[in-house]
Amino acid sequence: MSITAICMEKESLNMIFLNDNSLKNITWNKLEYSEPNYFFVPKDFDDRKKYEEGFKIDDLFSVKAAGIKTHRDKVVIAFNKYELEKQINFFNAGIIFEENKIKNICYRPFDNRIVYFDTALIERHRKEQMMHSFYDNFALLSGRQTKNIGQTHFFITNYISEMKTSESSTGSYHFPLYLYPDENSLTTERTPNLNLEIVKEIEERLGLTFVNEKTEAKESFAPIDILDYIYAVLHSPSYREKYKEFLKIDFPRVPYPQAETFWELVKLGSELRSYHLLENPKVYEIVIALNESENNIIERKITKKDAEIEGDFVKLWLNDKQYIDKIPLVAWEFYIGGYQPAQKWLKDRAGREMREEDYEHYNKIIVALTKTNEIMQLIDEVFEV
Repeated sequence: MSITAICMEKESLNMIFLNDNSLKNITWNKLEYSEPNYFFVPKDFDDRKKYEEGFKIDDLFSVKAAGIKTHRDKVVIAFNKYELEKQINFFNAGIIFEENKIKNICYRPFDNRIVYFDTALIERHRKEQMMHSFYDNFALLSGRQTKNIGQTHFFITNYISEMKTSESSTGSYHFPLYLYPDENSLTTERTPNLNLEIVKEIEERLGLTFVNEKTEAKESFAPIDILDYIYAVLHSPSYREKYKEFLKIDFPRVPYPQAETFWELVKLGSELRSYHLLENPKVYEIVIALNESENNIIERKITKKDAEIEGDFVKLWLNDKQYIDKIPLVAWEFYIGGYQPAQKWLKDRAGREMREEDYEHYNKIIVALTKTNEIMQLIDEVFEV
């Protein structure tokens, strides 16, 4: 049934209801509401007090911004330098293509591309905030709100990010871990992009000393440890379920860490980070299978009819002769930010040739998604909601 037909059917049902009822005979329910949102639908906010004892990530990270919005992705974003230069020259034959303006961008989960970062061509470039991710850095990505089913709008990158990288319905924000000085600064040292009042509270709860850069000292913790702790919590299935109503409407709050479980969660968060950046050595383990074919073009649209589910695995047809086999079903169906990366990555390459390095990258994605599901269960064994 088309969307138009569904809307017409709903409108018809509403008209029937209105014709058969009046304000006097409708049974009304009292709606409990509260500041600041005043929802017009019932919400379960029984856990509000405990949730609000945590710190908000937009309070922790001093500098943040929505991901960039170019308004012309097909011009300034590409898979490689050759295609990017061609796109820029076609858009404006008189422009001088400057290689130093090419930046890496996390466009979608596990989908890194390059962008021509020219503020004259990118409508919402957020350069003041994004410049910190031109260098050695990490950035937490989170949606402020979500209209998607499930609270999956969290990811991580070591590049700049696009507006809808980690949240497909309302957009995601970019929270760099470190701030780098500009060209007019007297120092070259980077500084943590963290609210020191919140860091001080974490120090006191952990009984550890905060340091700007990671060291081997057991009595200290660094910005990356805070980031990994947060990343672990955001991937706790129990946390996502218990606080789902709050996670739908604002940036997440994260409970202050407990000394007894802090390092365990940091370790699990670090593993997640390494998988999501495709840096964990285990992503090189071959888990998918590819049949021999002379045609390596993705000719299918990667819809349900192209995927054959066989037990716990998926066989995916790329064209009439070539398929990818042994895709774990848990990876195939896994969601991040409203996307299913195992499907989205291929859909965005429809019509393109799948080279050997593309299959290798896709295999890494499948491993990362499978391991993410496993680590999320381990987090719940440690983290007490």
